[in-house]
Amino acid sequence: MEIMRDDSSDSRPPRSVDADTARARQQLIGRRLRDMYDSVLDEGVPDDFAALLSALDETGDDAAEPAGKTAGKAEEGVSDG
Repeated sequence: MEIMRDDSSDSRPPRSVDADTARARQQLIGRRLRDMYDSVLDEGVPDDFAALLSALDETGDDAAEPAGKTAGKAEEGVSDG
């Protein structure tokens, strides 16, 4: 078994930063993550995927078992799969 090592790391301990610098970095990271998340939300859902979700919703409603029947199987120790 081969052990992989990260030779790119520096042997010096990390520099400590003051609280204001750390907070500024965290805020910048948070802002960039929010921007990225918002851009993903703005992309929308492709038409093919929306049609597939619609078809699955319709199939799921027709194929759903009554709650009592499923609960009875659980009590008997019978699985659906």
